[in-house]
Amino acid sequence: MDGHFPDVVDHDQEWLAKIKACAESPAETAFIDAMVEEYGLTPKDRALRGDGIVLRMQVEVDRYRLDFLVDE
Repeated sequence: MDGHFPDVVDHDQEWLAKIKACAESPAETAFIDAMVEEYGLTPKDRALRGDGIVLRMQVEVDRYRLDFLVDE
């Protein structure tokens, strides 16, 4: 369940902009901003990780596509 995630690393100064570019709506962008701020998320291993959570984007589960998946 890797989902859709840009090839970014935390030392890339543009990592957050690249991740937000994958968002499909203003609501998704706002959710990303809120999660990054609240949980100190940074990109690692094709997900955003921090404070004990893992956030993946655009994950396919069966015939559905989830905008976000937290902690599998």
